[in-house]
Amino acid sequence: MSRIYLSQSEKRGMLAVGVALVLVASVAVWLWYHPEEQVVAVAPMPVQTSYGRKPAKPFAVPERRVETFSFDPNTADSTTLLRLGLTPAMVRGIYKYRAMGYVYSFPEDFSRVPGMTRGMWNRLAPMITIAPEFQPMEPIERPHPSKSSGTTAAPLNTVETPPAAQPVAVCRPKLRVGQTIDVNTADTTLLKQVPGIGSYYAAQVVRYRERLGGFAGVEQVAEVKGFPAEALDFLTASQLPLRKFSINKISRRALLSHPYMSVEQARSVWEYRCNEGSLHGESDLLLLPGFRPSDVERLLPYLDFSE
Repeated sequence: MSRIYLSQSEKRGMLAVGVALVLVASVAVWLWYHPEEQVVAVAPMPVQTSYGRKPAKPFAVPERRVETFSFDPNTADSTTLLRLGLTPAMVRGIYKYRAMGYVYSFPEDFSRVPGMTRGMWNRLAPMITIAPEFQPMEPIERPHPSKSSGTTAAPLNTVETPPAAQPVAVCRPKLRVGQTIDVNTADTTLLKQVPGIGSYYAAQVVRYRERLGGFAGVEQVAEVKGFPAEALDFLTASQLPLRKFSINKISRRALLSHPYMSVEQARSVWEYRCNEGSLHGESDLLLLPGFRPSDVERLLPYLDFSE
């Protein structure tokens, strides 16, 4: 009987086939005796982020509720200001402004809060109330003596004196087309003769003129909030000397009270005076943060650079 000789590659192939058959037979025998483990239910794994945490479920963010009510910017706390719709940055600016010793003497002062928008100002302006202790000193007008509306019995053993004469209201006619008045010298009574100007705007114009130091041009009257544009045709601005303030000597609080000086500009002037000394002219102002050429141009008539 002849022998069969196999090469090394053939031997390895037969060995691999034998091993595979043994493995298949072993698996078949194992499945025969464990039929209940043939199907394995795999529970779905929760999806995790790269940090090993479950992703947060999306949820609806409630909109911020904005309220509108009367308030005093000099005493309102942070909760009140946030309820009014001001941002945290604006609230911090208001607190810093008050911590520096400044006050809001007029409702218009609140419009200079950094970050104030036109829509926000139109909503809050009618709600601003300034307490008397924060308002500027003004001469007190004594009311004309008049008879009270009620009737009281005259005291015994006294001589009854006749009541004082009632003040007579004088109806002053409005100006006609072509007639003008000087806005730098007119009082509230004269201003009320201008068509479109009543007691409110007459008082606002006089108050703004005092804060400004006089009108360099009649167009500045239009800076009064809500002032009727058609009334400008009846006004002129005489070339009277304007009331100037010394930018190198004025206090920080008085510096900020001028309508043309913002918080940032007042801070820039104050820091320059503390670190560099006096300002000598327009060129020095243009180098300070917050001053644009247009800002310097409208401020110049009211500035005195004397040391």
